[in-house]
Amino acid sequence: MKKKGYSVLEVMISFIIVLILILMAYYYYSKLQEDAKVAVFISNKRYIMLACYRYYLDKNILPNSLLDLFTDPYRDYLPKSLSSYFITSSWNSEILIYSYFYPLAFISYLYLEISDLKSNKKFIPQSTQLKIISKLKDDFINYKNLNAKEYMVFKLLYLVR
Repeated sequence: MKKKGYSVLEVMISFIIVLILILMAYYYYSKLQEDAKVAVFISNKRYIMLACYRYYLDKNILPNSLLDLFTDPYRDYLPKSLSSYFITSSWNSEILIYSYFYPLAFISYLYLEISDLKSNKKFIPQSTQLKIISKLKDDFINYKNLNAKEYMVFKLLYLVR
């Protein structure tokens, strides 16, 4: 009598091939997901810059914080992901702006939280930080520690009086 069916070896080989394909798909999916978060951050940075510029045109001063931009006429310039009062990035980390007033210029900086030093929580992986820096190389200033948190600092707006 001839036995019909698959041997254990054939089933194991098929299982391993399917597992490798699933792992490859997951790797590319997570990579594309990080690339999408970087693109969203860059887009949000541009929208925040436009809102700050509009604020400056109306009031002749830069906003002190992002909460200043949540007033009526400037909210439309902000991206929809920032339309609530919870100001977070795609990685669920803080986004802050600080404006400095010098005799001849106004400068505004955007701070992106990358890690919380108290809880040792890292929001943005090192490889993603390098992608952000490469895409925003003209605007990237430096890393800075504030209130036990580590931030990436970007030039947002530079206005000469």
